[in-house]
Amino acid sequence: MFGVIAVAVWLPLAASIVAITSEGTRPNTLRLNFVRKILAQNPSSGIGRVLQALNDMARIKRTTSELKEEMREQLELLRSACERYDGGSPIHGKEIATRLRVLLHHHGRSNSLLQQLQLRRARFLDTAGKFNPNNFAGTHNLTSVKITVDGETTISCYEPKCTSGFGEKSNWMPFPDWWKEVVIRDGNGAKFSRRDIVLHLADTDGGAHVDPSIEEQYKSLSRGNSLGICFGRNGEILGAPVRPELASARQIAHELLCTLGKRGVI
Repeated sequence: MFGVIAVAVWLPLAASIVAITSEGTRPNTLRLNFVRKILAQNPSSGIGRVLQALNDMARIKRTTSELKEEMREQLELLRSACERYDGGSPIHGKEIATRLRVLLHHHGRSNSLLQQLQLRRARFLDTAGKFNPNNFAGTHNLTSVKITVDGETTISCYEPKCTSGFGEKSNWMPFPDWWKEVVIRDGNGAKFSRRDIVLHLADTDGGAHVDPSIEEQYKSLSRGNSLGICFGRNGEILGAPVRPELASARQIAHELLCTLGKRGVI
């Protein structure tokens, strides 16, 4: 009985694959959809790679000029999000992180736009400075803390170094080191790289996707003041700055834009 079922599945499937692959570079849509349907109905058949190959056949490779135009559009979106952040809307740090992910993250089937254009080979601007593993206090090397006192009201926030007015130390690093360098260490010892910040914001925290749950260490950083920074008056604690990851994303965008500017890309 099993053999009869297998033949019933494989004969039309094989015939369709032959027909698809013999019709040039653009597969027949109806036959391709039939093959996809058969494979979806038989997930245990061990031929998922065939489905992936057929999906790849149905895709048209972008030209270099098309990739460069996409780069121009992504950078325009990034700059626009940075302007909105600088204009007083820090929540746009999530949009900044999403653009950074598109441009920088290259893993598995996620293809970085910079990698496709061979631009990750450059040395990248580092404004964080070298991470000190012997400093066990909370560190946030891409940002500063701004405290504003207005009468009886005291407000604090994290600011990206590029807008804080305190100046920036600069160094230039190979992309892999820059991307994975520790730039935040909280009071609990949790470490975060540029990659960590971008992917948390873009993949799980509302940039491009909202996960039903988020990683505990990231939640402590973004919602729980795990950096341990607070301010007060006359010995009384009045509050603490929040959302260091958003300000850090804005500073990462600054570093990227400066890097591409130096390369003459923008």
